Amino acid sequence: MTIQQFVTSEKNNIAVANFVGSKDRLFFDVDTRTFRLSDGVTPGGLVINTGGGGGGGLTGINDYTTGPVIELTDVNVSVENSLTIETDQGLQPAKSTSFILFGQTTNSQLTELFRDASNSRLTLSNQTAYFYEAQVIGRGNANNRYVAWTFKGAMDYNQAGNVVSLIEQEEVFESGLNNQYEVQLQADNTNKAIAIKVKGDNSDTMRWSALVKVTEATHT
Repeated sequence: MTIQQFVTSEKNNIAVANFVGSKDRLFFDVDTRTFRLSDGVTPGGLVINTGGGGGGGLTGINDYTTGPVIELTDVNVSVENSLTIETDQGLQPAKSTSFILFGQTTNSQLTELFRDASNSRLTLSNQTAYFYEAQVIGRGNANNRYVAWTFKGAMDYNQAGNVVSLIEQEEVFESGLNNQYEVQLQADNTNKAIAIKVKGDNSDTMRWSALVKVTEATHT
């Protein structure tokens, strides 16, 4: 049996039953036409049902030696946490990743948004430059509790080990009835990450979501 591992372009011609893989990475079993998820422990991973609620499926699988083509035909494909597209370079590939961040505020203190319930950040790699685009939306279940903000810019994790902002643009679409709400995108040198922090209502609960797309180039 052969498999094709997703996220990177690496292709492995090994038995699925012996393949463990990296935790939380998706791979495809060509022979059985099934997706499998690596938990970092179980040989063969965990089989994923690809039937889909929309009646779609998976088609267009070619032999890996001639270049695989995979088409997801469901009407709504859901990807959890992040999605990466990268080149087939074995070393320092060009890469673009989209992340979803979320959080909740109950007061007007700056609160950071995270990738998951474990408070994972959008961390950066050393000696890598990033172009980013971010869309942030916030809502409270009361009148005029809305926030809409966008950011676009670049930052670098340089050879000296510092994360620095190179250029930043932001646009405010909505910041509350009295402009009392706020969103910040920061080059977080302490955690080596892109940080998005929000300030909500001083007394009402608000929910927040952010879509962050980063395109990166590494040179060491």
